Amino acid sequence: FTLMTMASSTNKSGNKTKPTPSSSSPNSQDEPPPPSELVNIGITLLGTLVAARILSAVSKLATALAAPLAGLYLMSTCPRDDTFDGKRELKRVLRGENLPENHPNKPKASNALSSSIYNL
Repeated sequence: FTLMTMASSTNKSGNKTKPTPSSSSPNSQDEPPPPSELVNIGITLLGTLVAARILSAVSKLATALAAPLAGLYLMSTCPRDDTFDGKRELKRVLRGENLPENHPNKPKASNALSSSIYNL
């Protein structure tokens, strides 16, 4: 709630002018913005809507192009089925070949379970 006071002013000839309301805040909520400001807001909203629609269309196009290209890349880099040896890969993973020597999850050679897996 803002406090409104009526302020009247006098011009140079001494005639009183029409009293105008003044408030303690510079932006009074009682008066609508001038038409030129409304036009600027409308143009900004319209521009934002157009930009959002353009970005949406570009995003859909990029997705439509990227998905098949990603699939082709994955299929071209995947090894053939006859080159995959599941038993050998399982041993490699269980030995922890790709882990550094000081990694806590790397199996130790003194473990009886790991030595029995090595013999598979």
